[in-house]
Amino acid sequence: MIKLSDVSTDILITFLGYDNTNEGTKARLTLEKHKIRDFQTLKNMANNGRKEFNNDIFKEAILQVETNIAHANNIGREPEIFSCNNYEGSTVFSKTLKYTDEHNMCDVLICKSPAISTSGKFGVLKDITIGEAKNLLSKVVAHDKPSAGNNAFAEKFRRFGNIEAECVRDAINFYEQQVLRQAIEIKKRGINLFALNRIEKEFIVRDQIKNMVKYLIDNADICIWGEFTPAQKARLMSAVKSCSGYENQVIRQRMIETIANYTTLGELKSDVVKQKTLDRFIIK
Repeated sequence: MIKLSDVSTDILITFLGYDNTNEGTKARLTLEKHKIRDFQTLKNMANNGRKEFNNDIFKEAILQVETNIAHANNIGREPEIFSCNNYEGSTVFSKTLKYTDEHNMCDVLICKSPAISTSGKFGVLKDITIGEAKNLLSKVVAHDKPSAGNNAFAEKFRRFGNIEAECVRDAINFYEQQVLRQAIEIKKRGINLFALNRIEKEFIVRDQIKNMVKYLIDNADICIWGEFTPAQKARLMSAVKSCSGYENQVIRQRMIETIANYTTLGELKSDVVKQKTLDRFIIK
């Protein structure tokens, strides 16, 4: 069953046709100012008599969404929601976790093989924070009857379908596990846990990258980024062995960042190859 609280307000201005209008700009700024992320919160604010929520855009949107989710519920449509929940039950200060999510863009997620130099459809992730992506993944849209219940992330980025949305969700779960590992190394609030010790970690990985890549090549056929094909293995090993050529440099640096981002400084100092720490990247 779809609830008003399941429906994202993120793309309502676009789908109501108010983009590039004064009314649309004002409404968008109001949503951002009050951090309104779902229609239940929007309706509550409107019902409380707040003047800035008493406008035709919000009235039209609430009425339309209520009509569309009623139709969807009548035909038994279930919401397409992809939740990330590694933080649940964590003892890490919640505001620090939120700060971390808000200060990392989604291009740090592992959604494709580091052996591929181009970003492809996942290139748009550089423009959205982890926090924004998590909110969209956990919400649906209901701007019209056919779309009511569709995932808000997949709807916002039209080149993505549910398969890609699930891939991003899985990558965020992997990211959350790393954030919690990083939190063990420092008891400090209000910092970007994911970026902790990044320079030191990349220095160690850069020095040992050939051995690390060889370990993955020798032990993995499927990694968290998907199938690790013989062609990808050969391309990756070639890139880490040679510093010449722009594409080699891009792939080599991406692999260095991938390993550094998803290990801790303590783990790297203990030799991630010998300790089999790199097994976290391996599915099979």
